[in-house]
Amino acid sequence: MIDARPGLIPPDDDPIPTDIALDREDVILLILEANERLFGAPRFRGVTRLEKILYLLHRETSFEGIGRFFVFVHHLFGPFSKEVYSAVEFLESAGLICVERTDATRYSRVAAEELTSERPRVGAAFVSARERVFSLTEFGRRVAKMWRVSLGRRRPQDLEAIDGTVRRYARMPLVALIRYVYRKYPETTKNSIHPEATSS
Repeated sequence: MIDARPGLIPPDDDPIPTDIALDREDVILLILEANERLFGAPRFRGVTRLEKILYLLHRETSFEGIGRFFVFVHHLFGPFSKEVYSAVEFLESAGLICVERTDATRYSRVAAEELTSERPRVGAAFVSARERVFSLTEFGRRVAKMWRVSLGRRRPQDLEAIDGTVRRYARMPLVALIRYVYRKYPETTKNSIHPEATSS
């Protein structure tokens, strides 16, 4: 992540360097930007959905460095990376994204996958917890655009990987996304308490 303070981002008409190395925060910015650009959806719902998108970007594409940015372990709800949480916290503190925390009660045995309470009740008819909803700030949008141009010049295949992964999975119903990950990568169910893990 470059120093993203106002005044340090090149104006739109300035040349954008192509030799800057991405880091984990930049990848998340690019995913949120792709979601907004491809679907006209400025809001991205759920930290677990974000984790699954990043996991699939790692497993199903040759995106440069993604395996170093996010280390995934088998956790209560499948692939989990603590780096996702620290990156989101940094992006929020830097004013690049907004994170809305909303009360959410969902009727679904798998609803807790998208929610972020300490231990949501899984298997019950209703699940109550806190949900995180991510959106780019105007500043974050400018930084993401800069990264998109820079990466497109250096590694256009990485931009295609992000767009393809977001296009394929970001709008998928969460239960279907979870089921896909668990069935295609059954090792990720090892420590899962999610009902889909027992049926995969």
